[in-house]
Amino acid sequence: MAAEAAGLRKVSEADNVEVDKQDQLMINSFNRLNNRKHELLELIKRQKEQLSNLEDAQTELMLLDDHDSFMFAIGDEHVRHGNIDTFIHSGTDSTDEQIETLMNKCNAKVEGFEKELSGKLTDMDGLKTKLYAKFGKSINLEE
Repeated sequence: MAAEAAGLRKVSEADNVEVDKQDQLMINSFNRLNNRKHELLELIKRQKEQLSNLEDAQTELMLLDDHDSFMFAIGDEHVRHGNIDTFIHSGTDSTDEQIETLMNKCNAKVEGFEKELSGKLTDMDGLKTKLYAKFGKSINLEE
């Protein structure tokens, strides 16, 4: 009796549960959260790859002589779409500062994405609990 008051039902009773508007809204919300979770995972992966590339560039920069000048690509990866159009001649000191700034920005983006992801996962767990309590095994919210 207490379980029914908490919204829990036996599996055999859950098979005949109808989906009302509120339930459908929760299912839709879960789906949107799940889609955003996958987007965030991809963004985190890309940012970590970018960070790894910057670390490699920083290591290569340390191997250069201090008086060497070289071409440095500039621009935002989202603006360029992978096509590097703009290069500047740069020395090692200014390039090291630019790489350090880019690494800090990249780390900040990763932290922001991970924080958002954590919030989305918490919301998804709450919705899963409510939906599984009502529908039992008749709903699949797993990937």
